[in-house]
Amino acid sequence: MKALKKTLLHNHKVKLLFLDLLLLFFLLFLIIINIKAEESIFWQKNYEEALLFAQKEKKDIMLLVSKPHCRWCKKMKFITLEDKGIIIRLRKNYVFLKVMRDDNTYPKRLKATFFPMIYFLTNRGKKYLKVGGYWGVNDFHSWLDEADKLRNN
Repeated sequence: MKALKKTLLHNHKVKLLFLDLLLLFFLLFLIIINIKAEESIFWQKNYEEALLFAQKEKKDIMLLVSKPHCRWCKKMKFITLEDKGIIIRLRKNYVFLKVMRDDNTYPKRLKATFFPMIYFLTNRGKKYLKVGGYWGVNDFHSWLDEADKLRNN
């Protein structure tokens, strides 16, 4: 009887240890997801909603126009626009909008002639900078410098 109690107590401790470890891994997972979310861009998909959100947040809009199978668009989105330094700079002043060229979900006056095409817009939709093509991180910082100058004029 004593051996049975000892075995049951041991099994109970093992289960508690397992549950503690499971909870710990779950908490670590949540922390990692939260950190990743803070290091990435949340892309709006609708022009009108992006305008409203930008006005509410008192920010401008960075609009990325791309095509589904455009390798330079993918490089821009997944390399340059995933750089921590770029994200920090962009998050300060911009709401992010990503559309596909053929979606017809953005104003016709913004004619993307090659891809990717990035427009910097006021929160009322007025264009103040157009950046075409793929740019690496260092070069894109230069474009952000230009956008900041134009934004503050």
